[in-house]
Amino acid sequence: MRVHELAKQLSGELGKQITSSELLVKLNKKKEGLKPTSNVSDELIQYIRGLYIKSAAPAKTKIKISDLNK
Repeated sequence: MRVHELAKQLSGELGKQITSSELLVKLNKKKEGLKPTSNVSDELIQYIRGLYIKSAAPAKTKIKISDLNK
């Protein structure tokens, strides 16, 4: 999968615009010299997905047991 394809896919999944430039900044921390048309390894795809999916997950809320009995 290419960087620009991954950006498009993540944008659709998360419902917010993610640019290939944004991904390249994060990817170049792991591997230098990538371009929007560069192929991305499965390892790097999982790295990026982990960054975005984790940050997009809703915060867990604590519920008191006493609140459930009301």
